[in-house]
Amino acid sequence: MTGAAPRLVAVTKWVQFLAVSQSLLLVGPKTKQGSLNSTA
Repeated sequence: MTGAAPRLVAVTKWVQFLAVSQSLLLVGPKTKQGSLNSTA
C-alpha cells in the first residue's frame, strides 16, 4: 500500500501533462497539430 501514493502522484502529473499538451495542440499551428495528432 506504500506505493499507492507515489503512483497516484505520477498519474496526476501525467494527466496534467496530457491536458497541457492538448491545450498546446489546440492553440498551436494546424500543421503541428496534425503531425502530433497522427502519432498520438
